[in-house]
Amino acid sequence: MFKPSRKPFLNVFSKSKQSPPIWFMRQAGRYLPEYRELRKDFPDFIKFCLSPKATLEAALQPLRRFPLDVAILFSDILILPFALGQEVTFKEKTGPALSPFAWKDLSNSYDLSQILRNLEPVFESLSLLKSSLPDTVTCLGFVGGPFTVAAYMIENALTRDLHTVKSIAFEDPVRFQRFLETLAYITAQYALTQIEAGAEALQIFDSWAGHIPESRMKDWFYTPLKIIRDAIREKYPAVPVLGYARGIGAYGEDLITKTGLDAFSFDQSFLLEKVSDFSAVFQGNLDPTLLIKPSHFLLKEAERLLQTFESKPYIFNVSQGLFPQTDPDLVSSLVGFVRSQRTEIV
Repeated sequence: MFKPSRKPFLNVFSKSKQSPPIWFMRQAGRYLPEYRELRKDFPDFIKFCLSPKATLEAALQPLRRFPLDVAILFSDILILPFALGQEVTFKEKTGPALSPFAWKDLSNSYDLSQILRNLEPVFESLSLLKSSLPDTVTCLGFVGGPFTVAAYMIENALTRDLHTVKSIAFEDPVRFQRFLETLAYITAQYALTQIEAGAEALQIFDSWAGHIPESRMKDWFYTPLKIIRDAIREKYPAVPVLGYARGIGAYGEDLITKTGLDAFSFDQSFLLEKVSDFSAVFQGNLDPTLLIKPSHFLLKEAERLLQTFESKPYIFNVSQGLFPQTDPDLVSSLVGFVRSQRTEIV
């Protein structure tokens, strides 16, 4: 399905032998002084995400510093609730806050064409990004996983236990499942339009999937992800889809076999060697804490991952995104080390 490419990130999906491409989740963000300077003009984060020129600049900033293989759309998974009509604000130190939303009625009330019109600045940003990249760098789009987006929409804030959404899901499983699958369908259309705008691959972020009980993994996680993946595969079979779900490394083999995704990111809670015998594409696993202060463990861990996947398709990345405290000089050292191991695409 995937043809060899001169772009290292895309080529890894053709299973051609090569050293890993490299990029970082949250590679554009607060750890970069130029990003902090850019944000001074946009105190409202949602307005920032809906400014194509500003988000283009944010997406390009890390590429000016580091020879990375991917430029990822700068946006936020909560842009979709915003496009659905939910008020979304971001507060310093407390995170996102969302207004109450009539989630039970979504399956009968949403207007897909209006939702996509509300997201037009995102598509414009992607189009600008794609046209700004060198021919070796992949333009990556992304969406939020339905369970994680649903959790924010129902909880209305950043929480640690998700007791509200889980209580609702257990009390009214049929309606909650309908809500998840409706979100998955809308998310799939959002993803398809990102691809039309220029995204060459797409990553799904399901940051709260670790809260899903094992008995509900199929309904709340695998099924919604497959809705998105199947929609993309039907229309754009050559576009790879990656998944990231924090805290569910215990389901490593199932993530590979039951989601239908082309690659999966694992966080540092899971020993990636456990799945190295599979032919799937793997990504991530480096603890981003190692990029905060100088430590001899940084390059040792990088070398461990490179050796583990010396003959396997692998994308070098951190396990959950770069922290605001990240030292850009350590990022530069790590990128230099990984690229020094690179061989020619064959």
